[in-house]
Amino acid sequence: IILGDKLRLQQVILNLCRNSTKFVTEGFVRVRAQVLQFDGKSKVCLFVEDSGPGIPPEKRKDLFRRFQESLDTLGQGTG
Repeated sequence: IILGDKLRLQQVILNLCRNSTKFVTEGFVRVRAQVLQFDGKSKVCLFVEDSGPGIPPEKRKDLFRRFQESLDTLGQGTG
């Protein structure tokens, strides 16, 4: 769950979308929002999905480590 102001939320969504488009030359980038119920409260879940090459399985364990170097195989950065 992310709590924040409108500007920061827009920045996060734009960054996720831009990162997806960097690696998709053919295929798709899909952005969607869904309202879900958790403990009687409505929450909005945002999803960004693409058909790009993805992060190699052996590097996924390091994805959310602090100050992680780029995990992409093309050396273009992951944002």
